[in-house]
Parts: sequence; structure tokens; C-alpha cells
Amino acid sequence: MAFVTYENRWNPHVTIHVAGCSQIEKRGGEHKHGQGQYNEHAKLADAQEYAQQTELRVIECSFCKPHRQQKFEDYQDRHELLPYCNVRGPIESPRVEVDPIATGNTATSDPVPSFKESMVQFSRWCRWAERETLDEMDAAGVYALACFDEAPPSSVDVLNKQTVYIGETCDNTLTGRLAQFHRSAFLQKDGHSGGRTFSSQCAGQREKLYLAVFPVATLRGPHRSVFIRHTERRLLWEFVVRWGRRPVCNSK
Repeated sequence: MAFVTYENRWNPHVTIHVAGCSQIEKRGGEHKHGQGQYNEHAKLADAQEYAQQTELRVIECSFCKPHRQQKFEDYQDRHELLPYCNVRGPIESPRVEVDPIATGNTATSDPVPSFKESMVQFSRWCRWAERETLDEMDAAGVYALACFDEAPPSSVDVLNKQTVYIGETCDNTLTGRLAQFHRSAFLQKDGHSGGRTFSSQCAGQREKLYLAVFPVATLRGPHRSVFIRHTERRLLWEFVVRWGRRPVCNSK
């Protein structure tokens, strides 16, 4: 991870950015009036040392948060994973390649796979009433719900416009979490916020409701929960990129 200092003598200060920060890209890396300059540094410590030598006021960019990004980088270098409670990691990590999310079979049996090796592949679309016929429902994982007026496509794309909810469960089984959805969606009980939203936003759609699941049965410990949450967030991101909105029952 590289860092960039923006030095401004007219308005005396030096700002430290993570390389690639959008606040730099706004100006194309150049200052229109010639009173500032940009310098790239290999490490945060180098950027900080350079900034101190200018004897100007030193600011860390509040958008890219370089000190925070360096901590993530250091943690990943040491442990090869994110801290347990961090769903999101650094703004960018050039050492981790993430393949586009795919569909088909379940994850690799390697207990600690890289993101590149872990292709995310969902089950077939199944009617809500027949959900217990799906395999590995006793595992944790990611699931998608969609409402189809006719039979769903034979090829599963959980980013389909008809998808109404994308969710995950790490500490429960898919069967258990979907039972909570059922109680909230159709019995108006607490326990699943997406289910409560479904009951109001998709009233009368029960017979059109289909389910696809991605069980994660082979990972253990922090690898499982980090991977599941990463997958759900990645799917939601790709859905928003494709359609310009969240699935109707995803409030966050």
C-alpha cells in the first residue's frame, strides 16, 4: 500500500492520503493554481517523516484514513485475515484478488482457502414451501430470496432483478435462520428484520417466493464468519451496482 502527501504552501499544510484516494483523483493529482504538489511514498512512516520535514501543519485525510488503512495492512500481513469483528477491510488491498461471484457448486474443501479459490456458487431456485429439500441446510451460509410470477430461470443468478432479499447466517443454520424469516414474514413475529419488511413490502407474494442457498459447511472459526459476511456484502454491492438500489427487503 502506497501513500501520497499533498503539500500546499499558499494554505500552509500537508495532507497524507492513501494512494488512489478519490480526493486526489478529483484534481487529477495536480493543483490548478500551482501552489501545491503531490509526492508518493512507499510507507506511511515515510509520508509522515516527509510531512514533518516540511514544518507545515500535518493532516491525515478524513476520507481514506491512512493510519487506519495501515493498521489493516499490518494485521493482514501478520495473520493473513481481517480482525474477527471487521466485516470491511482496507479501502483496497492489492495483495488479495477477489474473483467475480459465480454460481454452481459449494466452496472448496480447503479449510483456509483464498478468496480467489473460493468460488461462490448457489443452489437451484426452490419454492419457499419446499426449502427443506435443499442440501446442507444444517450449515451456515448465504441465502437469496426472489419473487417470480412464473417458473424461475434454470440458471441461478441471485443478482436477478426479482431478488427481494440477500442475507447471511454465521451462528445459526440456514434452516434456523430461514425459520426466523418465516415467522417474521408470515406470522408478523420479531426475529428477522428482512422478514418483517417482506410482510409489508411483498404482501401476498408467498406463493411466488423462491429461495437459493450457498451453504458454507467446510470452513471453521473466523474464516467461516469473515467469508460469509464478505460474500453477502459483495453480493449486495454487485446488486446495487447493477440495479441502482438494494433488494426491496434489504434495509442496510
